[in-house]
Amino acid sequence: MPAFAGPLVGLSIGALLSRWGRASQGFSRAAALLLFGVIVFAPACAYPLLFFPDWAFAYWVDAKHIPSAFTLALLLIDALAPAVGYFLARRALDREVVGENVPAHTAALALIVVPAGIALVLSIAFFPSLATVGTRAMVRGDFGAEPLWRSALGFGLVWLLACIGIGAWRTALALSERGPKAPGAPLDADQKPAPALPKAYLGARTKTAGK
Repeated sequence: MPAFAGPLVGLSIGALLSRWGRASQGFSRAAALLLFGVIVFAPACAYPLLFFPDWAFAYWVDAKHIPSAFTLALLLIDALAPAVGYFLARRALDREVVGENVPAHTAALALIVVPAGIALVLSIAFFPSLATVGTRAMVRGDFGAEPLWRSALGFGLVWLLACIGIGAWRTALALSERGPKAPGAPLDADQKPAPALPKAYLGARTKTAGK
């Protein structure tokens, strides 16, 4: 995806994953989000940045003039963006401890919609440039470039988006798993043991069986 879209999409994905993170514990949540960001999301963002840098920056600047430190910093932001979006949304949703909280839901929903919406609007605005793959000189000089849909980058983006989707789904499953309860911690409503049968009823069944 374009360089400007990576951090925004990462924030949205992390905020969306917060819907599944209520049951998991602090360490497991951080580990799952960091693994998703480092192993799945950041490499997906790195592919166009490293192999098609002019396209990744929408041909705004010549990629030869972009410092490598800037690219590495951008990839680090991409890796951390899902975790940041997740914990910001969870912080908003945790206000529901005392009951339904409409502003909390609105804030969490805004963290999903607004960054993704900005990335979508920018992608549409720069679509004429992003629809062509080549170097900045090729695009400006109108020679040697090829359409995105039949380029190696186009096929790679389809594959990487599928990997991001699968990774997000697996992360949601990991976040929805309940960790072990600490000794003495109260059980959740759906984990409370079934009430024992009354002794009188058990005795009645025993007498009946004896007869």
